[in-house]
Amino acid sequence: MSFNTLPIELVHKILRHATDVPGLLDTSYEAAHSSPLRATEQRIELQQTYPTRCALTLVSRSFCRLAQPILYEVVVVWNGDRIEPLPDDEFPSDDEFPSDDELPSDDRLPSDEELSSHAKKVDLLVTLLSKWDASGERPLGHHVKLLIFSFKYDYWYYLRYTQSYPTLWGFLDVCPNLIMLRLSPGSVYDDHYPYEDRADIEDGFFITNELGENITQKLGRSLLELEFSRHIELESSCLLSLLKGLPALRIFSTYGTVLNDSRSEITEDTEQTDDVYLQNLHTIRMDELEDFSSKLYSCAPPALRHLGVPVFDSIKNDLLCPPFSPNTQQDSSAWNS
Repeated sequence: MSFNTLPIELVHKILRHATDVPGLLDTSYEAAHSSPLRATEQRIELQQTYPTRCALTLVSRSFCRLAQPILYEVVVVWNGDRIEPLPDDEFPSDDEFPSDDELPSDDRLPSDEELSSHAKKVDLLVTLLSKWDASGERPLGHHVKLLIFSFKYDYWYYLRYTQSYPTLWGFLDVCPNLIMLRLSPGSVYDDHYPYEDRADIEDGFFITNELGENITQKLGRSLLELEFSRHIELESSCLLSLLKGLPALRIFSTYGTVLNDSRSEITEDTEQTDDVYLQNLHTIRMDELEDFSSKLYSCAPPALRHLGVPVFDSIKNDLLCPPFSPNTQQDSSAWNS
């Protein structure tokens, strides 16, 4: 008996088993807290399975049809952006960029050639995801369930001042079935400056209201996990609008995120809610506990079971009152998402 004589469903299960990363797309409470290093372990395992996933698509046309959904279910964007510069008068001036002299010799800001190269690569990826899969039934991007942006934050101005930024450079348009979205920009400063000193060195990767609206409009009914990591800035009004627009959300992480009240006023309409939302949210991970907990009071997520904060945060009892239910477990140990 050969693969060609086996039922398609069975062959698909075999291919899935051969490339499986346990718990990769599991957003249940039990899976989310199975290990404090869960996400790191999964990234390593995922990287190890990529050669196998790619090889399966080259075996035959039938294998390609079965393996493509597995290959494209996770997309990780490294060190890139889709650059469509705004007019010169809206683009930051050279004196706004930190000097290379301020960095160790091994680290520098990307050159124009490098930025252009990364832009083309990401543009090609978005174009690829918009093409039809081998079965001809749907675009490749419709198979993507987990999208991770783990680019170097030192592209900050180029990333923020682009016309396609409100759709995450086109990815939100071509990946409508995402269940997990993680924005985790890193910086060359991370290895050379203490965390508390970076605020004086760099600006934030700003989540605009337009980007927030696109996330809720395009992913509102499907997104189960949302992570904003370090170097992210978020308006209070945008945070509340995001949470209200993601009713299916189960896990919300904001480690290292800056909550900014100065950019816009929070109106009564923004804070007021007639219906309980976030009914499925079971896990919140955050620092800046006082700022974020005060903004979550109007949410009152009934299913919340776990509140994770960094080990260096002091936890005050009055901050762990409503909206956090009596069943909420408070974890002040360091966590890695």
